[in-house]
Amino acid sequence: MFIDDVVTKIWEPVSDVYQKEYNNALSMEPEKLFDLIIEEVKRVNTVVFQSRELNMIALVTSGCPHNVRNGTFSGCSFCDYNSTETKGMAMINALKAMKPDLYAKVVRFSLEHARDKIHKPSAVELITAYDCLNPREIPEQVYEEVIDKGEMFNRKVRPFKSIFETRATSINYDKILSWKKNLGKKVMIEFGVEIGDEWMRNHWINKNLSAAQVEKAISVIHQAECESSANLLIGVPGCTEEQSIALFKDSVIWLADLGVDHILCSPLGRKERTLQGYLHDHMRDNERLQQVGLVCAGQTGMPWIFTVVNALYAVGKERPDIIPKLSMSPANVPPYLRATHALYKGTDMEQCVALAETTLKEFYNVNQSFEKIKKLHDELVKNPAYDQYEQMLQKQKKAGDLTDTLVLLAEELSKTFWPMDWESRVRSFRETELVYLGA
Repeated sequence: MFIDDVVTKIWEPVSDVYQKEYNNALSMEPEKLFDLIIEEVKRVNTVVFQSRELNMIALVTSGCPHNVRNGTFSGCSFCDYNSTETKGMAMINALKAMKPDLYAKVVRFSLEHARDKIHKPSAVELITAYDCLNPREIPEQVYEEVIDKGEMFNRKVRPFKSIFETRATSINYDKILSWKKNLGKKVMIEFGVEIGDEWMRNHWINKNLSAAQVEKAISVIHQAECESSANLLIGVPGCTEEQSIALFKDSVIWLADLGVDHILCSPLGRKERTLQGYLHDHMRDNERLQQVGLVCAGQTGMPWIFTVVNALYAVGKERPDIIPKLSMSPANVPPYLRATHALYKGTDMEQCVALAETTLKEFYNVNQSFEKIKKLHDELVKNPAYDQYEQMLQKQKKAGDLTDTLVLLAEELSKTFWPMDWESRVRSFRETELVYLGA
């Protein structure tokens, strides 16, 4: 598949380093390797977010099974969770292969280490790996060590609501019940959907997740009497702002109509080993992409702040009843806002970012109203910086419809990665994949 080949090329330098480090780790005594990993975990901040209402803890594990595939990295085109931790990932995967019981103790230690930093429990606690119900990441030894022993979840520290993350493809009834018995009665299960359009989700985001699997996941979660939470992106790598808004709006409505309880929204973050990061770092001077606004200097790879607000506004304008289901990700919104602040420091645009930040932070919690988004939208369109945004929207119309945009991106990416074979790559993409877009 075209996008999987692109993502594999983006990650190729990481895959090469990983293989060397993994082989080195395999040559060590497991106990020594364990000690080295524990020392590294002590230096890592596994507390993702902390407040009176919500604590988020990221367990140290062998990584996302969709991203780490037998030593070769690929996975979702927008995600780079592991790119800065190549050596550590190699070490912990080697330890898991040699001594699963020591791997389980590493995961356990990462939870204890985070809890020591937090001190006070919160009303809601998210304790997560990448794919908690996947036995490749959380085998039985880890479940028994971290969850089933129970003392980490005694009634003195047990939150009002517990949340954990997994892939929709890993969800099954029995596994949910086994987690639920230790986490408490009120449990939410979070899973990534990213985009409602199945073709875009699999052929551009590289998610490998069908609409039927999403629907089944929601049904099974409800059958187990848990809450369902789906993650969505605001912004699609390489697409125009208007295309991203339309995809987001349709995604929210689709999920709401499927009966999902909660929708967690994240502005597309520009990270290194991602399609959007590659466009920014290696292709923002591409004249052809510049002419149609698919790259735009420092803004490349991130949605404009107006796009984030307009995406929420578009949902509320058509379906205000859905807005209370939405929340903004407290893990992904702050880095997006910091990057946008830095990009437009001292300009009218920075004032818009600051104005939006206040409202978006309120949306860390659910049960917000459309009126808040409408008020923000109405204020932003009056700002002089909005004229610059509208000029960009007009420029991007030259990219054509979604199919035209993807073909253009595929051509320029292919010229970069496969200069001697780019035409056949694009031809294959057109004839064997794009033909199904919108089907």
